[in-house]
Amino acid sequence: MLTAPKITLKNHDADSTILVIEDNYDDFYLVKQMLAKDLRKTYLLLHAETLEEAFITIAHESVNLILLDLGLAQTQGLETLTHFRHQIADIPVIVFTGVHDEDIGEKAIKLGAEDYIPKSQANSAILSRAISYAIERHTLLTKIQQQVWLDALTGLPNRSALFQYLTTQINNAQRKRLSINVVMLDLDGFKEINDDFGHQAGDDVLIAVANRLNQNKRASDFIARLGGDEFIWVLVECHPDEKVLELLEEKLSLINEPIVISVNDTPHNVHVGASIGVTTWHGEQNPQMLISTADKAMYISKNKGKNKISLI
Repeated sequence: MLTAPKITLKNHDADSTILVIEDNYDDFYLVKQMLAKDLRKTYLLLHAETLEEAFITIAHESVNLILLDLGLAQTQGLETLTHFRHQIADIPVIVFTGVHDEDIGEKAIKLGAEDYIPKSQANSAILSRAISYAIERHTLLTKIQQQVWLDALTGLPNRSALFQYLTTQINNAQRKRLSINVVMLDLDGFKEINDDFGHQAGDDVLIAVANRLNQNKRASDFIARLGGDEFIWVLVECHPDEKVLELLEEKLSLINEPIVISVNDTPHNVHVGASIGVTTWHGEQNPQMLISTADKAMYISKNKGKNKISLI
């Protein structure tokens, strides 16, 4: 197996772990010397000579930033960045290259690089500052993306994330002939808890239900809060219908268990159920159509007396 050697600067409790993808060891040593002059922060440097070595390192190490040379033995120019980004999209990249070309630098930024630093212009201050800014920007962007895609109350994916996920899964299903089941869960008895104990109690119930929905789920399952007391559960490659029903009945039993809430420092046991509607993707529905059909199935369950499961 290919491995990338570690070089630690100053101490083991480094502020940042930097993976330098560079096939010239002299240039890697140059980076090491530059960052050793930074008296404000400490770095753990990892070295990979090829993209393949880099991917192995990233699979086993927590890397905060990539310093990427565009001129590697197997890839040249912006192709190097493009190939890397196709495999790794969630780690900030600074292009650190021997080519001083502003046009390439601009294109690198458009392809997802945080910064472009020609080696001939690099020094300790420039490199350290670029690394700090790149990591800070990436951290901030990640937080913003989480706020955009996650429900603030429950921590589950929100409506926007759900539609994005369904769109992706439908595209996958069309290519690979996968099955998709969309499940709508609407809580029974939730309004009464809100009316009797207040909205904080209602929020506590929603959080408890979200946690129960997340329990024992398959790695391929996707659970989102649609809004209010409605949740969506997407099951990919779960068939036949009997298996889907078995999973839903298990989840319904879990939801039905008592939930302990605190009102004025006094504990109360409350109960909610769920009316559940299920639909299956047949090759032509878009995300909105799937959710709409699951919603109709859910109302069939409501009309049956609540705490039921219906399939369309």
